[in-house]
Amino acid sequence: MMNIFMIMASNNALRHVPSTNVSVVGSTQAIYGAIFGALLLGESLTCQFILSGILVLSGIAVVIFSAPEPGQAEPGHPRSS
Repeated sequence: MMNIFMIMASNNALRHVPSTNVSVVGSTQAIYGAIFGALLLGESLTCQFILSGILVLSGIAVVIFSAPEPGQAEPGHPRSS
């Protein structure tokens, strides 16, 4: 069920944001699945899972907020000079 939702959300998001952001945010699927499993099925969230989720979300924030603005080349790319 979660996979179907993520595929639909990804396809919709591709109309509005760059594909790199969509693919990075798509990596949160496991986090959402575990949270919904805990809420709906009563599964337990361990400390290790919570710390792992924080690391994944931190990595996503770094990638999204350090990305160049649309139309700008990345450093080291031939168009950047």
